[in-house]
Amino acid sequence: MEKKDLLEYLKMIIDTEETIYVLNSLIQRMEKKALTLGVPQKIIKPVEVQSWKHRYSPRPFMLIIATIVSLFITIISFNKLHNGFFAILIKLSLIALTCFLGLGVYATFKHEKSMFNIQQREVNIYEKALSDYNTKKTNDLKRCSLERLEKESILENINKLSQLGKDCKDIKAKLYNLQILHPKYQNYVAVCSIYDYLSTGTRNDLPGAYDKFDSEVLANRIISKLDAILQSLDEIKQNQYTLSETMRHAGQTVSILMNHQNNIMQYHAEKVDRNLNYLSRIEYIESKSLLRPPM
Repeated sequence: MEKKDLLEYLKMIIDTEETIYVLNSLIQRMEKKALTLGVPQKIIKPVEVQSWKHRYSPRPFMLIIATIVSLFITIISFNKLHNGFFAILIKLSLIALTCFLGLGVYATFKHEKSMFNIQQREVNIYEKALSDYNTKKTNDLKRCSLERLEKESILENINKLSQLGKDCKDIKAKLYNLQILHPKYQNYVAVCSIYDYLSTGTRNDLPGAYDKFDSEVLANRIISKLDAILQSLDEIKQNQYTLSETMRHAGQTVSILMNHQNNIMQYHAEKVDRNLNYLSRIEYIESKSLLRPPM
């Protein structure tokens, strides 16, 4: 296979690997978002306060009756009792009792009025809280209804993207099964590095690219784990340029699609067309016998 065709072949693998990574990351984030949609908010209903108008206290009425009786006895005592120390003492006691009861009635009514005002404020606060509760419940029901529609759309997109992911994995398998690359180097990291060596002219054939990659690995200048690569994109750019750029582009693509999910189906359509193109290219490679034994 000529170098030009080999670079095109490697580029197809790189693009397919990047698409698979984007789809896996996108689906994972969409699934997490779907779990948060349509979930009713926990809104606590306020505790009802009994209105004061439904409560009656017998104390004011008992004091009124006692005052009336005391006043009646006091009037009678002035008519019936004669002058004398004990008579005067009794009259004074009855007068004092009547005054005391009268003050008790006044104080009791004042207290009852104060309690009524306090209770009325509590009722007003409760009624306001109840109104707010009902408003929040209504708004939350509307939110849940809208979010369930959004969730259905997300789940539908997840199904389409999952199928696209399976198709991309099939394309990747077909590309590797062409046996252009040795099985040892049939992975994302190795393919990107080999592409770098060939595209920059550092190496001009696969055997030389294999040797270069193996020496880079032995010298610990190649990072092979994707998690570590994501944390060191700038550091690996010099030795793993294509891998660094494709991973950076993949991350940007995921963020854009999550923020603008209306573009997901456009991305889906573009990748479906790309897969069809790759299938045609694979058939062309097979039909033209451009293969050679893996080196």
